[in-house]
Amino acid sequence: MENGTILQLELDSDFMRYEIVKYENSHKDAILDLQTSLWGSDKTLNRAYFYWKYEQNPYLSPLLIYLALRQGKVVGMRGMHGAKWQIALPQQLFMIPCASDLLITQDDRNQGLLAEMIKAALSDLTTGNCAYALNLSAALITHLNLLAMGWRSTGFLQRAIWKREKQSILTPLWNGIKTRSFSVSVARRYRWYAHRTGFSLYGKKVVFSIASTA
Repeated sequence: MENGTILQLELDSDFMRYEIVKYENSHKDAILDLQTSLWGSDKTLNRAYFYWKYEQNPYLSPLLIYLALRQGKVVGMRGMHGAKWQIALPQQLFMIPCASDLLITQDDRNQGLLAEMIKAALSDLTTGNCAYALNLSAALITHLNLLAMGWRSTGFLQRAIWKREKQSILTPLWNGIKTRSFSVSVARRYRWYAHRTGFSLYGKKVVFSIASTA
């Protein structure tokens, strides 16, 4: 699918005509406007993010971004960015495109645009001899849609929590008395107090959760 190539869709139910096109530079400002709903309202930061993730991506060129247009207006986007992966020993390095930044405007959802943009992307990837593609951040609805299209789930990884212990102001006192004869009684009271009041602080929980399909 060359840049700007159009796949025309006519939806009889709503008498609406969509076009699926591959990204061209002329679409950039429209993408930045569209993605304020996903990336945030700061277009300067969005432009820098787009430049870093797609335009300067060292692993995938040319850009693989697919857009849904209605009457010439960008109403949907599905991006594919390159990522290098390492597996096994001895190590094997390979590039896998990752689907990301999916967004369809509210008024244009439930029209089959997601499936058509993904089909266009996979058609290009197949031509480019890419054996696999990943989606590392699919929301539930997107995940189910991908499964319905034949993608295979690698499963849901369990949540991982990292805790960094932070001493309370009573910790030195506890360390000083725990070796004495009355340490058991004091320790129990201290632990009870810390548990009930939250006085013994722990660092913020950093939660990592990821689901991927391939």
